Parts: sequence; C-alpha cells; structure tokens
Amino acid sequence: MIHNHTPLRPLPNTAGAAGAQQAQHAGAVTTVSPQATHQQQIADFLRDHVFQDLPVANRAELVRTRSERLAAKGKTAANVMDVMAKGKKADEHSAMLVGGIRSLPFTAAGAMLTALPQITTLNGQDTRVNTQNILGAALFVAANSVLGTMLQRSTSDTGWLTSEGKELEAPLAELAQSRKASNLQKGLASAVTVQSFTGKNIGSSLMGAGVKGAAKAAGNEDPAKVGATFKGSISSGGSAAAGAMMSLMQLVWDKKKGRNGPEYLLGSQNWEQQFDSLEAYDFKQKASNVFSRALHLPLDVAQDFSKSVQSLFTPTGIVSDLLVLGGGIAANESLRTMGKNVALASGLTDIQAALAGDLAAAGGEMAYFGAWALTAAVTPDVAAFADKMINKLRTRGALEEGDMAEGQRLLENPANRVSDSSQPNMHGQMLEQANVATATDAAPSSSGARARTSLTRAELSV
Repeated sequence: MIHNHTPLRPLPNTAGAAGAQQAQHAGAVTTVSPQATHQQQIADFLRDHVFQDLPVANRAELVRTRSERLAAKGKTAANVMDVMAKGKKADEHSAMLVGGIRSLPFTAAGAMLTALPQITTLNGQDTRVNTQNILGAALFVAANSVLGTMLQRSTSDTGWLTSEGKELEAPLAELAQSRKASNLQKGLASAVTVQSFTGKNIGSSLMGAGVKGAAKAAGNEDPAKVGATFKGSISSGGSAAAGAMMSLMQLVWDKKKGRNGPEYLLGSQNWEQQFDSLEAYDFKQKASNVFSRALHLPLDVAQDFSKSVQSLFTPTGIVSDLLVLGGGIAANESLRTMGKNVALASGLTDIQAALAGDLAAAGGEMAYFGAWALTAAVTPDVAAFADKMINKLRTRGALEEGDMAEGQRLLENPANRVSDSSQPNMHGQMLEQANVATATDAAPSSSGARARTSLTRAELSV
C-alpha cells in the first residue's frame, strides 16, 4: 500500500504576528517628541518653582499655557531657569542704581556744604551754631524734596520680577494683593533700611578723625579743616552707595515677603513679550542706554519743577521733610556740638572730642532717619483720615449751630438726597454700574501705548 505523503503547510504564526504588532504599537506610544519632553520639564519647573504658592486648581492652566508656548518656541527648562535668574540679577542691579540715583540730592547738598561752608554762615555774617544748623538742614530738605521729585519719573518701573505695575492674571493678582504691604509696613521697613545712611555717616566720621590726626602729625597748619573736608567728601560721595544699599535691602525684604519673583513675570498678561525682552536683554549695552536716557532728564526737570516745589508743602512734605528731616538734622547737629563740648570738658583732645560728638550724634541720626522714612509712608493715610474727620465735624457743626445757608447747601447736595422717583436708588445704581463694567469689559481697549519717559528696566539694570 502506497502512502501519498503530502507535505503539510505550517500554520500561520498568529501569536508571533500579534506580538510584533503589539511591539510596534508599544514603540509608537513610548516614542515622545523632544518638544513634548521639553514641555513636560518646563511644566515641572513652573509647577514646583514658579507657581508653587498658587492653589492647584489655579496654577494648572497657567502651567499648561506657559509650558506649551515656551516649548513651541523651542525653549527648554534650562532656558527658562536661566532667563529667570537673569531677571533676578537685573532687578538687583536696577535697585542699586535707582537707590544711588535717588540719593543724588543728598550728595549734591553735602558737596555744596563741603565746597562752600560759608553758605551756613551767611558769608560770615552769622556764625551762631544754631543758624548754621538750620540753614544746613534747609539745604538738605530742599534738595531732597525738589530734586528727588524730579528724579522720580526717571527711576520708576524698573523691575522685571516685581508685582508692581503689572497687569496680572486673576490668580496672580489675588496673590499679589494678599502679599501687598500696608503703608505702615513699608514705613517700618524703610526705617530699618535707611540706617545705611547712619552707617555711612559713622564711617565718614571715623575716617575724618583719622585723616585729621594724620594731618596734625604731619604738621599741617589747619588739620581740622583737612579732616572736615575729607569727612564731608566721603559723606557726600557715600550717599549714593548708602542709597544703593538701602534699595538693595528693600528688594531683599520684598523677595522674602513674596512681592518679587518669577511668578509675576510669567503670570502677567503680556508674559511672553516680557520673557522675550528679558531673554534678549544684554547687560553690556546698559551703560550707553543709561547715558542716553540721562539726556532726557532736563525735560523731566522742566515738566516736574512746579510739582517738585509744591510737594514740599503737602502734608507729607511738611511733616516728613520739613519737621522730621529738617528738624532732625538741625537738632542733631546741636547734639553733635554738645557731645564734643562735653568730651573736651572731660579732658579729651580735640580730635577725640570731635569723634565723640560724631558718635553721639549717630544715635540721633538713627532716630530721625527712621522717623523720616516712617512718616513719609504713613502721613498720606493719616492726612486722609484727618481730612475725613474734619469734614464730618464741619458738617455736624454747621447743623448744630443752625447755619441755615450751610444746611441748605448740604441738603441740596445730590449725594445727600433721599432716593425718589427722579433719582436712581441704590439698586438701580448697582445695576447701572454693572452694565457699565460689562460694556467696558466687552469693548476693545482704545488706549494706545503711552509715551514712556522713565528709564526702562533694560536701561537701569546695570
């Protein structure tokens, strides 16, 4: 019997085909584009190091939109971190430069007194110490109030990472508002940071005493004049350094309190424009930009001179500048003289007595510098409260005294009328305000870019 052996065809390897298909599918899933990888890394950085103080629900959208856009622009997490570090460094440099510039009025006043000491003696006609103290204080107050106001325009809006002056997204706006310092808190912080000027004055006194002693040992005919001139020069020149240190300490305080950080740049409504500007910012070009902007200062002076003079007679000018600063300087100079005289009476040499008077005056400087900074911050609030109380008393007094004309004027004031059919009631006013707000939100902004007269962040962050 012959057997017909037909070769058997192998069965299809369905398991192998399925495995190969699954492997291909798995490979497609695990293959991630570089852009997606960068987006995830940027998102991790933003979530953990930029928007970490926001509630999870509020930060998710900010993290998503920023990471998507930055990754689409070809940025990596390292790029973003570098730009934020650059902003931190730029803000520190800007703060120091702004502080130095705003201290120039003290520098100018001190230099004038050093070069022309006869100013305080009315060209030798009045040599009384009190007259000299008052005239010297008046010069410092006038220089600070008038020149300081002129410089305000050119030294505003210079921070990259600050919350001030930015149109923030709603979650960041709420966060910034919760961290905003009251005027009292600002005043207390300034009262501490302004002590950099006290330190500068102590240092100049010590160096002046050393130079005076060296001049006397060298046989100089007028060692007191040499020491006083050196002390005045160091004190005047050191005002810019003291101002820079004060502003830097203020920035450190703001960072600690969460008022300066990368979240405010990346959380602003025009964050992409600011990010690109900061990334393109070149530190090497700042010096020329600053000098270029300085050419515009005469225009600021012409525009702000009247306002500068008027600022001296505002509540803040009267209380903070005239009474506290001016009075403090004049009284402290008397304290300095008194301390020197007491030291001379105790048997110290002239150099030692002068240094003792300077050190005694240092305590007074700490007090009036601190009070000056504090009153500058809180006086507007106090003045507004006082004005409100005075108006209330004036209205009550007019009615109690039977002043019919004044009472009639108050009754005719629309703000004091009872709601009637011819006047919208409170509910109607609320609806009207809501409608206006809705219409305002719906209408596109028609305001163009305002002319910029201040130093930009790119110009000041040196």
